[in-house]
Amino acid sequence: MALGKARLIGSLAIMAIAFFVFDRGAGGVGGGELLAAERLQASSPSLSAKRPGGAAVEGFRSARFGMDEAEVVRAIKKDFAIRDEKLINKTVNDTEKTTSFVVTVDDILPNSGSALVAHVFGYSSKKLMQVNIQVGDPVGKLDGASLVGIANNFRNYFSEQGFDPAKVVVNTKVPSGSVIVFRGVDESGRMILVELSLAPGSDTAPKTGTAPVGWLRLSYIQNPEKPDIFKINGGF
Repeated sequence: MALGKARLIGSLAIMAIAFFVFDRGAGGVGGGELLAAERLQASSPSLSAKRPGGAAVEGFRSARFGMDEAEVVRAIKKDFAIRDEKLINKTVNDTEKTTSFVVTVDDILPNSGSALVAHVFGYSSKKLMQVNIQVGDPVGKLDGASLVGIANNFRNYFSEQGFDPAKVVVNTKVPSGSVIVFRGVDESGRMILVELSLAPGSDTAPKTGTAPVGWLRLSYIQNPEKPDIFKINGGF
């Protein structure tokens, strides 16, 4: 994996955590064929929807919030059948001072192509605080319609997982131009965030050449209001 790609997906803590000012008139995220919802359920077993009180966001697959680096490495190797630890890229975010373990995974979802998966550790705690999964640009070769289809499927799935409706946002544009397809916060303040960014017109045209089409990012976030990242505390 190119180091630049690893740094990209590993540097999303601020971007994914931010509580955006929403354009409530956004409507849907577009067309596209939906994947079968039941085929996606196995991709997110760490969402404990059957507990009393609704969904509980605990991490992604075998990786749980609060794990240290050695525990997460074991989880990554188990979840993605990785034998060689050299395939796990370790990067440090120059701004947030967080560390990420990044792997490239094929077909983490049905027909989704390659994905980047980043396990992000807190600056102070050195414990797992966030997991980002990104398909599409810059690693995959999906067209816009495929990205929209996966996005719609995620929205439908997470909408049924018991989140408090007052703590859910769907299909909402943000100032950056991307769309919050789904955002849900559990009773402990932990978040699921699905964000989609498409080049204009790419949701109806197949991908051609090397022009960027867009990306879809799914994030599991332990503490969106107070992320464990480096901040200057004053004195200047």
